[in-house]
Amino acid sequence: MAGGNRLQISSRFTIAVHMLAYISMYGEKEKVTSEILSGSIQVNPVIIRRLLSRMKTAGLITVARGSGGALLAKKEGEITFLDICRAVDAVHADGLFHFHEHPNPRCPVGLSIHQALDGKLAQVQQAMEKALPEGLFDKIDAWRRPHRLAQLLDCCRADFRGRLGFAGREYPEPEYVAEAFAAASAVPIQPILAAGYQGEAIRQKLGRERQLAIRAVRERWLDR
Repeated sequence: MAGGNRLQISSRFTIAVHMLAYISMYGEKEKVTSEILSGSIQVNPVIIRRLLSRMKTAGLITVARGSGGALLAKKEGEITFLDICRAVDAVHADGLFHFHEHPNPRCPVGLSIHQALDGKLAQVQQAMEKALPEGLFDKIDAWRRPHRLAQLLDCCRADFRGRLGFAGREYPEPEYVAEAFAAASAVPIQPILAAGYQGEAIRQKLGRERQLAIRAVRERWLDR
């Protein structure tokens, strides 16, 4: 999706991953402060301090009082991408992941972070774009109770518009989800029955046809 019509997670996510990687590597060896992290990532220290605060609140790191110094609050393997995404409130509007563009090549983490994450983020984007609509519709039983989806999307809009400074921003995600659901719901079951499918095979075939309908909507959004 081009322009303002694409689902995106902002660079806060990749900055936070970079920060956690640096803290993991050096937190036990040196005092990791916002200034040090800023030098590795090459973004304003104010941004680093805000993200440190958010990750501390989320229980991902600890930050010493006074002179600072960040450490992981959990083992590396216990921190997931979803934990980080939730911690830094990273939903944006222009490609799923927006990478911070100029990490410091003289820093070992800054030198390697793009190579380490770029391919992984592309895989995550593909998986999320494929799975999110179908999984959501199944989980809230939207096929039988479509009003649940409408209520959920209204809540999403209210939450987004209620955030400070977000009232005038574009927020196309609810329209994308609603369009995907409408397309999937319009898939007729009669041809499946006429083709001789029975029992569980009917549900599986209907699910595949709905996935194709959602994929067609996604492709139209990608082309905008």
